[in-house]
Amino acid sequence: MIKILLVIVLFISSIFAQNFNEFLNNALENSPYLKSNNLNINQAKEEGLALLRYENPTLGMKYSKFYQDFNSDGNGYTLEYSQVVQLPGVSDTKEMLSQSLSENAQASFLLEKSRLRRDISLEYTKYTQVKASQKLSQERLFLLQTLYSYTEKKYEEGAVSRGTMLELRLEYEMFQMEVEELKIEIFQRYFSLLKMAGIKEEVNLSTEHNFVLSKTKGTNLEIEYLLTKKNKAVDSVKVVSNAIESIQLYGEYEKEQSEEIMSFGVKIPLVIFNNKKEEKRIAKFEVQKQDYLIENHIRKVKFERAKLDKQREILENLKVKNEQLIRSLYEVLLMFEDAYAIAKTNLLEVQGIKEKIIMAKSNLVETQTKLDQNIIMSNYLEGSL
Repeated sequence: MIKILLVIVLFISSIFAQNFNEFLNNALENSPYLKSNNLNINQAKEEGLALLRYENPTLGMKYSKFYQDFNSDGNGYTLEYSQVVQLPGVSDTKEMLSQSLSENAQASFLLEKSRLRRDISLEYTKYTQVKASQKLSQERLFLLQTLYSYTEKKYEEGAVSRGTMLELRLEYEMFQMEVEELKIEIFQRYFSLLKMAGIKEEVNLSTEHNFVLSKTKGTNLEIEYLLTKKNKAVDSVKVVSNAIESIQLYGEYEKEQSEEIMSFGVKIPLVIFNNKKEEKRIAKFEVQKQDYLIENHIRKVKFERAKLDKQREILENLKVKNEQLIRSLYEVLLMFEDAYAIAKTNLLEVQGIKEKIIMAKSNLVETQTKLDQNIIMSNYLEGSL
């Protein structure tokens, strides 16, 4: 009766539990960390606009008084207006750099979002693993309890020794402690998951989720980010390569006692002492550095992809074998239970088969967890997250 009520409670709980996709989407949508990264996109756009901004014009005024033989003879004034104007080529390179800044910020945001999705998913697999282990531990605890009760009865009948009975009771009591310790681990995993997801309140989270290997191959977002970083460095080289970035246009109106003078002109910087050669070298070093990082990461992704593919093949085969083993053990269990019903075998043999089934299920849980983690990492590498 108790087992039936427990099944009903678990069934009702599973109906109202939040599925992992809803949990994950909610975490990504409300993550303060991602919101902070998203602001970097707006910040980069403003930085780009600041690059293209014109300098303010200048307005100068001068008053003059004329003396002749120490006597006041008249006065005059001068008005001057000047404007710094960027050269067309400089404006184009700054426009490109502005675009690169925006693309780099966008790539950074997508990368961080993908990383957070990956990390939450991996933490979820750890949580579901300990939850599944708890269920199997409860089964084994019930099994040990049944065995202990059976052995205690046999001891009273004189069929087994007191040592055998006490040994089984000790095993049962020790496993009770292990089950309690597992509750602590579940508690830690659960709140670690909530902390990583940035969830403020506790949720009833379903542990039933199937991770699927994506068939769509995208671009590795870490490489994509490094490429945008390189493009930003390349465009920075183009900007600093302009030894002369702007010229100054000016106009002047001068009013003296007996005449008016209007003049226009242009001031061009002379590249004598500052040709920006140091800035050019620094920018080129940054481009070379990004090239090496991209090359290194491409190699890293290649080997990591090969490792995950091989590991997934082994895990899938191991999963199939575990499932076959469990089916075979259930067949053996059925035969032993039939034999026990007609008193051709004892309960210890039946319970021994059940314990082997629990161990096989435990191995299957561990294999499935590793397979899920493999799929998560594979999807992340392919940019599918």
